[in-house]
Amino acid sequence: MKRLLRKDFLETIRIVHAGQKRISAEMAGPLAEHAADDALTPREIEVLHLVAAGAANKEIAARLSISEETVKGQMKSIRQTRR
Repeated sequence: MKRLLRKDFLETIRIVHAGQKRISAEMAGPLAEHAADDALTPREIEVLHLVAAGAANKEIAARLSISEETVKGQMKSIRQTRR
């Protein structure tokens, strides 16, 4: 996923959020490896919803009354392998 372009990552989030089941082949493998891992936290889901809506980190921070660094930490946590 680190090689995935930001626009492709956002588009994938939007597709899944819309209820579609299409996932790129590049993402299918890594996602399948971690299908049984811990679920995202409610805050991580909130952040992802805002990212999918096109909000920047600064805007997300303002909307959620958290620091921009916290948003970056949430995104890092979302991208990290959960074990």
